[in-house]
Amino acid sequence: MKKKALSILISLILLLAVLPSAYAEDIINLGTHNYGSTIDAHIADISEDQICDTSTIPDGYSLVEKVEGEGIKRIYLTGTATTHGPVNFTLRILNATGEEVKTLSCGFTVLGCKPVINSVSENVKCMLNETAVVSVDASCEGSTVSYQWYSDTHGLINGATSNLYFPFTNLIGTDSFYCVVTSDVSGENVTSSKISVTVTPPVTLTGIKIASLPQKLNFEPNEIINTFGLTIAACYSDGNEKILSSGFETSPTYAGMQGKQTIEVSYENFKTSYEVTVGLDISSVKSIGVLENPDKNLYKVGDTVDVTGLVIRAYMDANQYIDVQASEVEYTPKTLDTAGKQFITVTYAEKTCVFPVTVEEDKTEIKILTMPNKTSYTVGDRLDTTGLSITLQNGSRTETLTSGFSVTPKILASVGTQEVTVIYGGVNKCTFSVTVNEKKLQTSPTPAPTPTPTIKPTDVPVINIPSSVAPTPPRNNSHSTSNTLSVIVKVIMLIAIFSLVGLGAYVYTMRKKGKK
Repeated sequence: MKKKALSILISLILLLAVLPSAYAEDIINLGTHNYGSTIDAHIADISEDQICDTSTIPDGYSLVEKVEGEGIKRIYLTGTATTHGPVNFTLRILNATGEEVKTLSCGFTVLGCKPVINSVSENVKCMLNETAVVSVDASCEGSTVSYQWYSDTHGLINGATSNLYFPFTNLIGTDSFYCVVTSDVSGENVTSSKISVTVTPPVTLTGIKIASLPQKLNFEPNEIINTFGLTIAACYSDGNEKILSSGFETSPTYAGMQGKQTIEVSYENFKTSYEVTVGLDISSVKSIGVLENPDKNLYKVGDTVDVTGLVIRAYMDANQYIDVQASEVEYTPKTLDTAGKQFITVTYAEKTCVFPVTVEEDKTEIKILTMPNKTSYTVGDRLDTTGLSITLQNGSRTETLTSGFSVTPKILASVGTQEVTVIYGGVNKCTFSVTVNEKKLQTSPTPAPTPTPTIKPTDVPVINIPSSVAPTPPRNNSHSTSNTLSVIVKVIMLIAIFSLVGLGAYVYTMRKKGKK
């Protein structure tokens, strides 16, 4: 019996020793390899009758089996390192019957790769001797990178080995720069796109000119020259202009002798001028006429007259005249409501003249596209246009609007069906209808009169119930409580009376028995 137990114990020990080896998982480190290099790494040695499951081998790699000595196979991983970073896979070793004997966890790391340009700075435009900078952002997983800048003009730039480069801007012109980024591990490189750097001369003032004349151009001798409304345009070498309403000087300060007078305007080292009229009293104006028509002479119905560019010449005695700008005259009408040719009347110094304009009919048609959400109201309500939309039709062009128009009336004051007018552009109209109901007054209901009961004679005998017995309807909680207490007191008193009577009868009876 002892021998049998010892045999079983030994078998268990052997089984436990075999199981770990049967399901062991070995970790195989295949080292590190450079990007693009050829890999021929030894994985493990197995028995000649064992099989490797190649289904888990990474794409681009393969297993090679070499027989090394009698009954031993040596397993190698081969391929080219075309990816970067860690590569891991599991290799299953099977016996001849297909059962798994052990698992090999294999891995290696590929160092270096081809750099990637992530971003390049935009083209630079600066003035002479200003600071300029160009830059490139690159990366390469598993490797650091180095930079080298080049220019189209000078080629390789010595010392320009950062991702930032500050080009010289001491010469006027344009040069282009690019950077070659190289992986420090694989040696692979990539070239960035070109960045142009344009150096221009400093922007300088090249001249000035009158942008708008003052509102007042007529003065009496020795009157202060009023320059309100005067603006000048400062012109620069880059083609831009800056409008100035202050910061410049005018000369002279006072009006001189009668006649035309030149007012000089100075800004920095440049000058310009305009003319004023001195000593001509506008009350002596005999007539006026149009010297220059306005810039605009074609309108549509509903447009406002624009007199920009209009110049009126006012004639006086002794063949004298002054030229009057549009800002100094009155004109009518200001709004054009009729199609066709119209004349605009200009008034200056109580004298008039005219100039023609052409007014075309506005052919825009408007229609209701969607009605407002609310179309029923009570008298006195305000119109709600939420949901209202219209269409504009002008030839082949159609436009939908939900705003930009007006409606009338805004307060609904009449009972019944009321027409609402939609107006666009001042002259284009369409309508829709809403229902306006009368406002109902809220009144309190009048209570109906309570009928007076009629007492009819009856032959039924009337039974008078003593007030002490007849029930009395409760008036309120306090009376009800009081009546209840009264009844209880009365009952107690009756019980006490009957008890005394009974006690007296008992005493009386006992005395009579004692005498006998």
